[in-house]
Amino acid sequence: MDNSFLHSKKLLLVDDEPELLKMVSAILADEGFQRLVIAANMKAGIAAAKAEKPDLAILDVILSDGDGFALMEQILAFALTFGGIVFREYGSASPANMLEAVAADLSASGISEERSQELSSP
Repeated sequence: MDNSFLHSKKLLLVDDEPELLKMVSAILADEGFQRLVIAANMKAGIAAAKAEKPDLAILDVILSDGDGFALMEQILAFALTFGGIVFREYGSASPANMLEAVAADLSASGISEERSQELSSP
């Protein structure tokens, strides 16, 4: 499946483990994602989502100041259009498999080029 259309999307990445956040953001950047918004906890994730209005988000399930599910609810409360949210524990995934896992999660969440264009249309 071709997920190259995702590279143009603004992606919010929230994780409270600095090394994992650095690794995941580097892998995504290396794979062509140029519009990454990074947050290290729930509070910063909410602020980043409000300020940056991301198209997609990858959220850690367990955060130091909350959880990804509560963060998702808060983002959806003010987001008029939002492509999708992926919850993933990437700690056990190797860097080589991480991008495949992200693409599979986005696909399973219903994120497709057609759905993305539908959400972007006025």
